Amino acid sequence: MSETNEPTQALAVYHNQHAMTPMEEFKTMRAFAAELRASGFLPDAIKTDSQALAIMQAGREMGLG
Repeated sequence: MSETNEPTQALAVYHNQHAMTPMEEFKTMRAFAAELRASGFLPDAIKTDSQALAIMQAGREMGLG
């Protein structure tokens, strides 16, 4: 076996004690979607909280949040 001078990488496990459960996270996102829609900040085409939530989820799935 030959030795190399390549750097090694260590991994650490991080446990976030403040992480939300999936249901808590969904409820938070749903409430945020309702607030955004009610604010009038979203485009007129977004007429329901569910539409806003779907857009938010699509963004998360693309790594935007």
